[in-house]
Amino acid sequence: MRPERLRRADGDHQGPGRDDDQSGGYLVVGASDSGQVRGLPAGQERLFDEATLVPKVTRYLAPGFQLRVAVHQVPDIAGREVPVALVWAAPHPDGCCLFIANG
Repeated sequence: MRPERLRRADGDHQGPGRDDDQSGGYLVVGASDSGQVRGLPAGQERLFDEATLVPKVTRYLAPGFQLRVAVHQVPDIAGREVPVALVWAAPHPDGCCLFIANG
């Protein structure tokens, strides 16, 4: 089976978070808003190393946030393995995570 679209376990397409959802969530980089796998642009896989991304985000978010980052090889609509980054943000212990700097 070739996954041409990324889907959540309940069958909905991955996409922007819901406004009423404060439980953290995933950001899929390398897929369209409709869930079609596109892949990361060439050379950008290294930017999604957790040791690279978390310090950059730390400059802008208040303490207490938690991220996990990974790049996976996923088949696109043509069946080619392309890199897709998955960024997971945990629910913030205070219920929300505020920006502390503009950027």
